[in-house]
Amino acid sequence: MKVRVQPAGLGEVVQCDDARSIVIYDDFENPLLVLQKLRKGQVVTYRPEDRDFAKVLEALGIGLNSTYKVVR
Repeated sequence: MKVRVQPAGLGEVVQCDDARSIVIYDDFENPLLVLQKLRKGQVVTYRPEDRDFAKVLEALGIGLNSTYKVVR
């Protein structure tokens, strides 16, 4: 996967051309979204409301310090 990120303050865009896993966090260091490249052309996304979210984070070496509660 190709990822482009622009830091705060209108800094230059940083690009990674071969990302296999991406974790997006909120301002409080809580993971909000995980993207994993499985095979060429296949990308799987996981969100906190998905039942496998905690397992995917654990497999990536990211532990949760608290239980997620989904509020709608």
